[in-house]
Order: sequence, then structure tokens, then C-alpha cells
Amino acid sequence: GSPLRFIKARGPTINKLTFVLCKITLQAVDQDSHDFITGVFRNDGFRFHKIPSLAILFPCMRFRNLLVPIDRRFVVHWMKTPDRGYIQLTQICLIRHGQTDWNKAGRLQGQTNIPLNEAGRKQASECRDHLSGGDWDVMITTSLDRAKETGEIINEKMGLPMEVMDEFMERGFGEGEGLTREERRASYEGFDFPGMETENDLTNRIMAGLAAILQRYPDKRILLVSHGGVIAAVLKLFHLNAQQEVKLFNGSINHLHYSEDSWQVKGYNVIDHLSGPGA
Repeated sequence: GSPLRFIKARGPTINKLTFVLCKITLQAVDQDSHDFITGVFRNDGFRFHKIPSLAILFPCMRFRNLLVPIDRRFVVHWMKTPDRGYIQLTQICLIRHGQTDWNKAGRLQGQTNIPLNEAGRKQASECRDHLSGGDWDVMITTSLDRAKETGEIINEKMGLPMEVMDEFMERGFGEGEGLTREERRASYEGFDFPGMETENDLTNRIMAGLAAILQRYPDKRILLVSHGGVIAAVLKLFHLNAQQEVKLFNGSINHLHYSEDSWQVKGYNVIDHLSGPGA
């Protein structure tokens, strides 16, 4: 792979030789620390561990913890709160369910329970092949069949525990559900339908779901199959301007990370793994 780059942060910088020494020495000192260092060099899913043995190996540095940021830069960082043994990093891979016949026809689904079509099952299989090599901890879906079946297909090779969280169910669109784009334009002005879930209510339940994930799965890597309206709301909450619109493809992958008390979007609407993204 490409050579590691080291930069200064709010503390001293470790050079490449020190990282190599850490890797070699910690194999005999602390298995958890060894796993952490090899995780750094693999450049894959990161865990943050307290490494007290480093203070013994390199006492002149006097640092408490290593922080490896998710942007793949490698930094030694002073911890301001010595009672914290690690930096929590909760990672969510947010996947839009596979295509349905209503997606293909341009019908607004909302909370109407429409199953996947064959193209949607193929998209779910391509997500499975793309994600199965990762170190994931749990699969979360909603109770709608299109999300649940997508999650089940993705989980075929991994065998993760599965959980249903309807905090991430699609937005309810009231009388707009089942209508094509042309029918909606002919009957209603703008994207506003009688009985539609308000944006505030949608935001509140999404935030409640994220809070529940942090409580149940701190420092874990989560696969979460959800819906276009919910994922778009997440992107607007933590990444996009309110005026920005994005067309989310069925089977697209979005990365949401929680670290140091904030959510950050690390990539969205990724479709490189799909042979033919749907609506």
C-alpha cells in the first residue's frame, strides 16, 4: 500500500521507526495492543485501546493514548481527560434497501410494505459481497419487508445478530403513498401531502434511534439497512446544507461515524459495488 504519512496534531508526533518498534515489541507485551498496532498497519476498521505499555517502552514521550483518526492519518494525541481509557468510535454503514417495483415505477412508498423485486435482490447480493469482508458487529433493519430482506441477504455470509429498529423506518407520506411522480404533481402542490409525517417528527425519531445505537453498541461497527427518506434526512442533519438534494440509489452505501461527541458523514451514495443501481 501507500506509505504512511505522519502529521503534527495537539501533541507530539511519532515517527515511522517508533511505530515499527511499537509493533514488534508489543507482540510480546500486550496482545490487545498488538492487535491495535496491526490494525493501524492494515488500515481497516479501527479500535481505540489504552496502551499503558507504551509509557514503559518510551517514557520520554509521556503520552497516555494513541489516537488513529478515521481519515487514515496517524497521530499521537494528548488526552485531555485522563480517566478515559479509549476514544469511542461507533461506525454505522447505512445502506438503502434494494429496488422494489414501486421504486422502478416511481411510486412513493413511504411506510407501505412493498417487497424487493429481482433487481433489488441482486443489489442486496452485491452489497453482501462488498461488505462481507468487513469486521461488523450487528445488522439492524426496519420491519418493512424491503429493508428486512435486504439485510437478510447481506447477512448470509456473516451471520451477524439481527435487530429491528423502526426508528429508521421510511418517512410516512400519508396520501402521497402509492402515487407516481406525475400523479403527485397533478394532485398536490409541492412535496406536501395530507397525513404526511412532519420533518420535525422524522428528525426526532432518527435522533432517538441514533442515541439508542450509541447506548447499545458503543465502539461497534453496525450495518443498518434503511430507506431513502431517512438516509437523506441523516445526510442533511450531519453533512449537507438544507437546500441540497441528493438522489440516493437503491443499494447505495453511506458511512456515518460517531467520535468525540459528534456524528460525521464519511462518505455517501457510494455505488461502486453495484452493477446497475436502481431508482
